[in-house]
Amino acid sequence: GPAPPPPGALGAAPRERKKTKSILWQPLSSDKVDPNSVWGQIQALGDGDLLDDERQAELDKMFANKEQKQKARGSAAAPKRRSPLDSRREQNMGIVLKALKMSPEEVEESLTEINDDRLDIDTIEALLSIVPTADEVSKVKAFAQDLPPDEICELSGATRLCLVAGSIPRLEPRLKSLRLRCSFPEFVEDTYADMEILQEAVAQVRGCEAIPPLLRYVLVVGNHLNKGAARLSGAAGFKIADLAKLKDVKTADSKASLLDFVVDFVITQQPQHIAFTEDLQAINAAKSISVPDARSSLAAVAKDMGMLKSQLTMAEKERDARPEDQFCEKLRAFHGAAEEELARLKDRVEETVQQLDGLGQFFGEGKGQFDSRQFFGSLATFCDAFDEVMKKKGVDRDGRQTETAATAEASQPEPATEEGPAGGLQAT
Repeated sequence: GPAPPPPGALGAAPRERKKTKSILWQPLSSDKVDPNSVWGQIQALGDGDLLDDERQAELDKMFANKEQKQKARGSAAAPKRRSPLDSRREQNMGIVLKALKMSPEEVEESLTEINDDRLDIDTIEALLSIVPTADEVSKVKAFAQDLPPDEICELSGATRLCLVAGSIPRLEPRLKSLRLRCSFPEFVEDTYADMEILQEAVAQVRGCEAIPPLLRYVLVVGNHLNKGAARLSGAAGFKIADLAKLKDVKTADSKASLLDFVVDFVITQQPQHIAFTEDLQAINAAKSISVPDARSSLAAVAKDMGMLKSQLTMAEKERDARPEDQFCEKLRAFHGAAEEELARLKDRVEETVQQLDGLGQFFGEGKGQFDSRQFFGSLATFCDAFDEVMKKKGVDRDGRQTETAATAEASQPEPATEEGPAGGLQAT
């Protein structure tokens, strides 16, 4: 056969070939290859016919580096113009536009036509987060004023959004007005629902016949225990929040609490009220509703309603200059109906506040100091603890004794026994 190629000559036959991609391996030099190693054996075998000309050409084509096209002199692309916007701000605006899948020009069209299919609440909130400032609009306008249309089209989305913002009158108030229109129905529905829950909770507490005798008994018991404590004894009443403390007052042997004592009173002396907690279901929802928050939200919506009214007035004056703008057409009817609904809702909230104030005064919580969330929360906590003690005592809501773990263990029959060898009794 033919003589093997000289060491180090594997695949080294000179030939013209296209430049290919490289394998970034760590090569072994021929002087470091042991003849007895796998690489020595491979060198001894040579190339053989593993890579004929056809396969080499195929390999070169498959793994060829892309050729860099040489640009003709004088045809080099003009350097990309820098945006006058802050780079991070430009990036954030671009991310939002990409997420919305809307170009600045589509944003302008949607806000001019008031396109409800595109302008849902999430889109409006996203656009509000990237509204260009007056300074940004001014800088971009100055930057782009001498640019031809084809170069303006090549500007970044954020830069073009600033140009769009300059052509839409009062962009931020417009977006806030549209947000108000989108969110108002849900706001009204939720607020009415909250007021309904609070009024139901007031009615349930005021109508619960078990509460006055229960509070009277707790007051008598508490004054008895507090004898000798000058600051605590002789109380004429107490805060509803103090009911939660009954379970913390333990008996001398720590096996029960004052709450157990009160539950025993209800079971034996007021059996008709054993299931009173079932009549107070609304307090569990009422404890999470904040009246101050509801009032704040009403004030914020009323402020936005006033802003919308001003925007409609200004937009009306611009209708001749912007006949394509549908802002007045789409929002005027909403504003009229929403103002009336807001007035009714405000009356409902104030009616609820009056009922809550009356409840607070009835329970001695102090006029103008009544915190309905704390009141209903404390009462709900007490009701849960009361039911837990009832369960522990094995009494159902009808006053019937049920089998608890303790009574079940006590009712187990004595284990069978047999006489042991010494005559004593042994458990089997």
